[in-house]
Amino acid sequence: MTLKVKGLFAALAFSTCSVGISIPTAAQEAEEARTTYSITYLKFAPGADQDRFVEMRDTYIDPTRAAVGMTPAMVHWMNSGDWDLMIVTEMPDGLASLDMHASDRNRAYRARAIEMAGSEEAFETMSKEYNMLFSDWSQAYSHTHP
Repeated sequence: MTLKVKGLFAALAFSTCSVGISIPTAAQEAEEARTTYSITYLKFAPGADQDRFVEMRDTYIDPTRAAVGMTPAMVHWMNSGDWDLMIVTEMPDGLASLDMHASDRNRAYRARAIEMAGSEEAFETMSKEYNMLFSDWSQAYSHTHP
């Protein structure tokens, strides 16, 4: 299976720029938080059981996300292009969610997923089965502007 990561992201640290412009504190506090999303494009493997994908999402993935306070992912079945699916997932902790070792929410998600699967071994088996449904994927990240 070929796995490609095409998504690139960059961070602009305006707070550390020294451009000689002072932004009033009130203006900084008035800014709304951005919402960050993970966008995953997936290509089903030849002969993959698409109904099993739906079952796994409905039975395990979305309930696990809900149990740890995350919104369900939005699954888009693509009508054109190279991908079969686009899954848009809100990242409530922003790009900090990518740090699997420092995220309490990620640890809680994994613990809940193992509990729902019945054991760590069952969870690992299910994860492998889920991954085998796809022959290729690509990841991107986005955020909204207030």
